[in-house]
Amino acid sequence: MGALTSSVVRYLRIALKYRFELLVDAAYLIAMMVAFGFIGNVVSTNPKFLAYSFRTFILVNIFFWSFMENGYMEATRIVPEEARLGTLGTLMNNNVSPLTLIVSQMAARSILNALIAIVVFLPVFFLLGIGSIDLPGLAYLSAVIFLSWLYVLAVAILMGSLSLMLKKIGAAAGVFLQVLKVGSGFFFPVAAFSTFVWPLSELPSLLRIIPVTKGLEVARDIIILGRLPGSEGSFLSVSGVPLDPILIMVTGVAAGLVISLAFYRFVERKSMKLGMIEHY
Repeated sequence: MGALTSSVVRYLRIALKYRFELLVDAAYLIAMMVAFGFIGNVVSTNPKFLAYSFRTFILVNIFFWSFMENGYMEATRIVPEEARLGTLGTLMNNNVSPLTLIVSQMAARSILNALIAIVVFLPVFFLLGIGSIDLPGLAYLSAVIFLSWLYVLAVAILMGSLSLMLKKIGAAAGVFLQVLKVGSGFFFPVAAFSTFVWPLSELPSLLRIIPVTKGLEVARDIIILGRLPGSEGSFLSVSGVPLDPILIMVTGVAAGLVISLAFYRFVERKSMKLGMIEHY
């Protein structure tokens, strides 16, 4: 019993040294409380935001995010994991950078989860009578999912870079993921923010600039309603198919990758200068 008590005290002392992790854990609980409380309010009082059932809304959102969510989480953990196994230094000595580890881990996990998602969800969509997509719709859907994946990869690089400096980022990656999912319209339509007072009422337009938000909205329209984005007022279209959403997403992805790669290079140089990698 004495050994158990001593171990508990030891781990408490260790945990208290990582104040950033504790702060993030608290923020995560608050974010979940606010998000799910808001979901209940939106669903129960504003059915006008959905042209289909909330069940269908959530199922398609889960399908869409399954292409990238687990890959993102594993990518943000890979540097500390390789360090824990004692292989990080060996990999870096063989010209395998932490950036390569982050990208390759997310790609590998995403491929596996994409295959699982397709196998699991296609029968469900068939039973619900949704997901009947023609060839142009499939091509458009594939494009928005891939661009969304690239954007989440940029976020994974950003969050994974922090582990080079902080070593333990705790639930920070998970909290940021949940914030991104809220902003993408995973839990409730982003249009619901329009019911709030200004400036929150302006959030729908701002959030749709984020590639994963635009991608999820387009994906829902294609899978559930079987329609491509409307061509009315579109800036660019090919054979009557509007490419405006694609252009918005490409711009956002490019900006995200530039920022995340620049941040990674900064953190990498800083961590090497301070000897943080060796301190793992």
